[in-house]
Amino acid sequence: MNQDCRHYTNLIANRRRERKDVAKKSAIAVERLKTACDAIINACLSLIDKAGEGSFNRDNPLSSNMFLAAQFLQGEDISRMLILSGAYHQAGNLLKQETEIIVAMYEFRVGTRRDGSTAKFRDDMKKLGRKYGELNDIAHPTKSDVVELLNAKIEGDRVDPTLEVQFIEELCINFFGYHSLLVAIFSEELRAAIKGTMQLDFSDIEKNVVLNAIKTLEKEGAFHIKNHSSDSR
Repeated sequence: MNQDCRHYTNLIANRRRERKDVAKKSAIAVERLKTACDAIINACLSLIDKAGEGSFNRDNPLSSNMFLAAQFLQGEDISRMLILSGAYHQAGNLLKQETEIIVAMYEFRVGTRRDGSTAKFRDDMKKLGRKYGELNDIAHPTKSDVVELLNAKIEGDRVDPTLEVQFIEELCINFFGYHSLLVAIFSEELRAAIKGTMQLDFSDIEKNVVLNAIKTLEKEGAFHIKNHSSDSR
């Protein structure tokens, strides 16, 4: 292996070590949130597993939510992985998508959904609208101060911007808390969809698991939507 190849191999290895270090710090910061979030997801998967033994009524207005539920669950683990690895710009995009799915499911349930239209943050979903706007600022390079905040030089760097992955504890907890809130709301929308189209529901054990997990999330502040200001690094 020539010198250039060894150099690039070392750079990649260092980058992977940095990501592992960020992931370790992140896991500690959101340990209780993660445990509660996992419990809700497991209850949802158990309910879907039971539903997989039958077929749902496609004529029911809630049938579209079955497909939206699948879309949410397909990307849920990727969203949390990005948050825990410190990829906050990218995580912002997926949290936006999760929010849009939740709002769409709500609109189908209350009968206000129009195919092809963007989700509207009304009524019970109004509280998600402000957070959605913040996520938009973080996910898209439209505001230079936000872009620079997450990529400014760190100790040891001589010049901006840093290429190292950074652990920002406040933003990690903020994002994972919001993700956990969406998972909790999703569990209720999923329950309504499966109950309406297949007459199935959580078992008593699953209901208790979800209830206890939601109490933990509430205690950890996940239901209080916090906005991350650009000066709070």
